[in-house]
Amino acid sequence: MARWDAEHPVDLEQARELISAQLPDLPLDDLTHLGSGWDNDVFRSGDLLFRFPRRAVGVTLLEIERWSLPLIAPRLPAPVPMMLREGRPSPSFPHLFLCCRFVHGTPLDRLDGRSSDGRRLAEGLALFLRALHSIPLLGPLAELPTQRRGGDHTPMGVFARQCLKRQSMLAEAPLLRRADAALAVAQPPVDTAPWVVCHGDLHIRHVLVDPTGALAGVIDWGDIVRGERALDLAAVFAALDPPAREVFWDCYGPVTAAERRLAWYYALAKHVILLVSSHEMGLSHVVRAAETAIGRTLKGHRSRPGPRSS
Repeated sequence: MARWDAEHPVDLEQARELISAQLPDLPLDDLTHLGSGWDNDVFRSGDLLFRFPRRAVGVTLLEIERWSLPLIAPRLPAPVPMMLREGRPSPSFPHLFLCCRFVHGTPLDRLDGRSSDGRRLAEGLALFLRALHSIPLLGPLAELPTQRRGGDHTPMGVFARQCLKRQSMLAEAPLLRRADAALAVAQPPVDTAPWVVCHGDLHIRHVLVDPTGALAGVIDWGDIVRGERALDLAAVFAALDPPAREVFWDCYGPVTAAERRLAWYYALAKHVILLVSSHEMGLSHVVRAAETAIGRTLKGHRSRPGPRSS
């Protein structure tokens, strides 16, 4: 079993039965399967979103979202998926599941070749991450899971290369050969900046845009951590072309050269892993979008090697 295979998959009929049994007052006439990711099977009914963990580890991630998002959402300039109700473990399904408010917008991996307005997205993403990274790590937020300082980037890159090795046919693609070679020689620095509140897994499936290309919301917060800003700044390289990145840096504020190099490394490793896992899950549109993100990351890294220092 691959690490993203479901231990307890939920289909549309089972989702309807589980919701009706535990949350019978909610309208389900237009319930549809919205998608399946690494951690959740997701269903939508109007402005309601239902998330069922696919594996036991997904339960922990949902529980973290359940208590942390209400603490940070009021401080953020764009919507996040707030929990409204919850279903409890039962003989029909061994885990809790959540009913959240649906966040309207199109994930970047669903643009189907259409370009978003890079400048508008850059401005919105910069303001969002600046607000997120400015939230004090006080009270319950001080108990967020902790990224291992200086230790997380190496396993991520190693795992990305292992994924490519396992998928030898994919690894023969010129773009992925370039990505593998870049990961092999990169020496990302240890980030010594203070920890902040981080989304933790900000890739192209978790950033939503509206019809104008502006940021519409950020979803899937199960990996929220106290950690390096570079974890989230990776999205700058994967989602934005080089000119739009300059807009981001201007709006976000000072970023050290070390943080920028580490963010580039995270962007490349994250989207290699996303591509391989999506290929194995049969998510062809995500594969195409991840290829675009990898190409953008590789191209942009050399466009301006001397970033602004704080």
